[in-house]
Amino acid sequence: VAELQQHPSAHPSEWDSLRACTYDPSIRVLPPPPDGSGAAGDLGRTFEEASSTVDCPAPDPGPVSSTAWIVENDRLFDADDLGHVPDPWMEDQAIGSSDPRVVTLADGSQRLYFAAFHDGIMTAASDDGISWTLGPQVISDGGPHVTLVDLPEGGWRLFAVKDVGGRASVVSYTTPDGVAFTAEPGTLLTEEDFPYGAIQSPFVLPMADGTYRMYLTAVPPGESVGQPGGNSAYWMVGATSPDMLTWTVDPTVAVAEMLHPWAGLEADGSVTVYGGKMLVRIPSTDGATFGPADHFDVWGADYHITGLDDGQVRIYTGSHDFDEGSWIRILRSSTIPWDVELLEVGWDRDGLYRVKACVTGSSSTPIELHLADPDFRIRDHGLEGRVIDVASGTPPFSATLSFTGNGPAGQQDIEQLLRITDGTAVREWRVLELMGLFENGYYRTSN
Repeated sequence: VAELQQHPSAHPSEWDSLRACTYDPSIRVLPPPPDGSGAAGDLGRTFEEASSTVDCPAPDPGPVSSTAWIVENDRLFDADDLGHVPDPWMEDQAIGSSDPRVVTLADGSQRLYFAAFHDGIMTAASDDGISWTLGPQVISDGGPHVTLVDLPEGGWRLFAVKDVGGRASVVSYTTPDGVAFTAEPGTLLTEEDFPYGAIQSPFVLPMADGTYRMYLTAVPPGESVGQPGGNSAYWMVGATSPDMLTWTVDPTVAVAEMLHPWAGLEADGSVTVYGGKMLVRIPSTDGATFGPADHFDVWGADYHITGLDDGQVRIYTGSHDFDEGSWIRILRSSTIPWDVELLEVGWDRDGLYRVKACVTGSSSTPIELHLADPDFRIRDHGLEGRVIDVASGTPPFSATLSFTGNGPAGQQDIEQLLRITDGTAVREWRVLELMGLFENGYYRTSN
């Protein structure tokens, strides 16, 4: 792809994934597995299109609202908290915490289960879902991305993926108290049950009719989920069960680019799944076929969602740094009186990739545009001064951002987060992923 070669990315495997189909509803139910190579057009508009004027639409005269995010806990259970020490021989540290799952107990308190790498599955306790006290290890050799489901007789069944005989396999444990776990014999599903490669992240959802659905992540043959450099493609796949022990693969569940799914059952019996890196939500009336994605403009990984009494949601998500390992972040949604529409201008002949931000609505404080690294979210003021032409304003206003596409891996403009905030609530996008969504025409900013 000529234009892409002129603007190489830091991680070619990421481009491969972005060039593949992402959220196109017409390809949600896939034929026998693609190999992840996929074909698509060049990322970004042509030079001629990029040089044309892209104007913000006229703002609606009425009130505006959208969803933004308030950080409640920015760094929970990092390597220092858990007593993990970096390995000087490892380039990418496997320390700290990841893959949060939250269970509400009978007394209203909450228990957090999370992967602590070589420490297995750990727990923590909380009265408010924000501040947590570290608890005991519960499974020493547990896999990441566990799910717990209530048992009719009390207690829970926990699902995880482990390597069994060289195959990624779903296994289960039971517990009467959420702390002492007993492994159940055998495996429930293996990667060979699906027409893909390795599987991970089993999320089990009790359905209204008493049956169960499992949603998992699958990657192409020969790849492992979350491998160094990223996966060339990934899908959400599914299975059904009458009893949580006997599972049948459901071939109609095959959603491209839905990573590490979390699923919830709505009051009307429909299913809502959240996942991805830039958080998306997809609805389903039957739990098998899914509609178009809604974007929620927050960057993370391995999401867990809890509903709040005021109708908002709290998300638990992961963050990671090669040197410091992983930790958990906690955010809550907030309905705000301003909105953002991002418009692609594209690459120009000077080698700049341009995006226009159209800010509408109202705000009692100035709306600011920030650029920050995706791990620690530390602002890069020098980059902001070079890229953003209007750094803040009172809605309505617009700003044009001009990103270079060169530089060493990890230091390219397009690898940074664009964060737009009123000082309390924030919406954020990783520019690299945003480019892929623009290319496929599936990005919808109204949330």
